[in-house]
Amino acid sequence: MSERDRGAPSSKRLFFALWPDTALQEELHALAATMLPPGDGRRTPSANIHLTLAFLGSVSPEDQVCYEQAADRIRAERFNLTLDARGCFRRSGIFWIGAEHVPEGLLALVRALSEALQACGYEPDPRPFRAHLTLARRLRRCPRLPQPAPIEWSVGDFALVQSHLGVGSAEYEILRRWPLV
Repeated sequence: MSERDRGAPSSKRLFFALWPDTALQEELHALAATMLPPGDGRRTPSANIHLTLAFLGSVSPEDQVCYEQAADRIRAERFNLTLDARGCFRRSGIFWIGAEHVPEGLLALVRALSEALQACGYEPDPRPFRAHLTLARRLRRCPRLPQPAPIEWSVGDFALVQSHLGVGSAEYEILRRWPLV
């Protein structure tokens, strides 16, 4: 467990994300069922499908206020995200869908959010941003399938989400949303 995953009992495990509407979550969940070999991996519950923008880890109530105030200052434009690529992170056994070409609007949002959050002590992930939504975990092998038909997602907001860790999976609670202009 990393340093930012530990915390006092009053802390919350938080992250910022793009959160698809229920119809898109269900469409992606069904797509995973058609693409994955039977019995391999564990599909992400449809209600949990999202695109993480910034993982904050374990956050105190005071830090949460700072992060929310930082997000209040974000002025980013709405954008369309074309989900037209799929792949696996082999080491972690994660199957994902994402964007072949990440729109500038998404990159600008990630940059603005990362810069704003640093004033609160946030340390950005040093790895390059990869726009993806996890569709399954614990795959033993990555399926060799053609790329999916493009799915268009009109992104109109981003959210602060709390992760409630449970046995076998997490449940997510959207705490607050910020509209894109």
